[in-house]
Amino acid sequence: LGEFHCELDDAYDIFNFTPDCVVMHNWSREYDRNLVVYSLSSNSTAVYTLPKEIHKMVAYDQYAYAVVYDTQKNSSEAVAAEENGIYRIHLTDGSYEVIESNANDDTEIHVVSDDCIYIVQRKMNILFQSKRHIYKFDYRTGNKEKLAVM
Repeated sequence: LGEFHCELDDAYDIFNFTPDCVVMHNWSREYDRNLVVYSLSSNSTAVYTLPKEIHKMVAYDQYAYAVVYDTQKNSSEAVAAEENGIYRIHLTDGSYEVIESNANDDTEIHVVSDDCIYIVQRKMNILFQSKRHIYKFDYRTGNKEKLAVM
C-alpha cells in the first residue's frame, strides 16, 4: 500500500482491510474511542470518534462494526451506560448507529457482510458455568436470531 499519514502518532493495534480502506484502532486510553480509516481511492485519512471506548472492531466493505463500552479503572469489566453496544459505522462519513445495546467484555463480533454479523456472548449460569450464546444479526431486517449455546 505504501506509506500514508495518520492523524494520530501512536502505533495501531487492530487492523482490518476492505477493498478500499484500511481500518485501524488503537488501544491507548488517549485514542480508544477513535476509528481511523485510510481510503485508498481518495488517498486520505479520516478519524471517527465514538461515544465510548472501542474494544473490538471488524470491517467488511462499506461498514465496520464495533463493540463499544467504557471499563472500570484498571479493569476490563464494562461500566453500564446507555451508549454501550454494538455499533455499525459507515466508513465513508463516520456516521454510526447502535444495532445491539447488549454489549460488554463478554461480547465478540464476526462479520459476514455489510449487513450481517455473528455475535458471541459469554454468559454464566446459576452454577457459574460459562456458556457461549451465538446469534446471527441481519441488519436489513433488524432480526437477531439465536443459533446455538455452547
